[in-house]
Amino acid sequence: MDIKSFIDKHEIISNILNLAGLGAMFLFAGFYGKIKEWLEKKTNDKFERSINKTSLIRDNLAELRAITGAARVMLFQLHNGQYYFSGEGADKMSLTHFVVDSGVAVPDRAGTRLQNIPVTYWPDAFKEMTASGYFGKDASQFTDPFTAQMFSLDGVDYAVIGPVKDRRGFWRGVLIVCNMDGSKPSHEDCAIYGQKIGDLLSL
Repeated sequence: MDIKSFIDKHEIISNILNLAGLGAMFLFAGFYGKIKEWLEKKTNDKFERSINKTSLIRDNLAELRAITGAARVMLFQLHNGQYYFSGEGADKMSLTHFVVDSGVAVPDRAGTRLQNIPVTYWPDAFKEMTASGYFGKDASQFTDPFTAQMFSLDGVDYAVIGPVKDRRGFWRGVLIVCNMDGSKPSHEDCAIYGQKIGDLLSL
């Protein structure tokens, strides 16, 4: 093989490799674009589902407030993003949804005091919820200092508290129905709507 033929073949191979590389780049760019579009659509769909779920939860809270004549209805959701050195989960809950009657202030004036609350701040309340489900008390009768102060600061006279669980019986959160005039919301109505909301949260 003479030098000219060798060079020509080398150039052909080089050109083929360059074209293959360009083709791979275009394919990758197209594939990346499709993946990016899919991820953006997935994120948007998830956001819209969350908005729809939030609307349904709020509707249920509003119905419960209307049925019971409550001044305020609050949903706290349980979450856990940390662990103690002992290995125990640092279980917490945060206020995620609420409705109030006309003229009633929003909980904690929508501050941050009702976010990331350790479950250990409410030991007696959780113990009673675990044993009895929904229960109600005058605000002054709650024995957990954090709970008692929370109600006191927000002017609550009477509150019904209960677990929000899904159909499998797994905890999702806590429902609180409050009044400022001493009237007592129905435990049964609270439990019915607590179950509805638990089912929505598990979707």
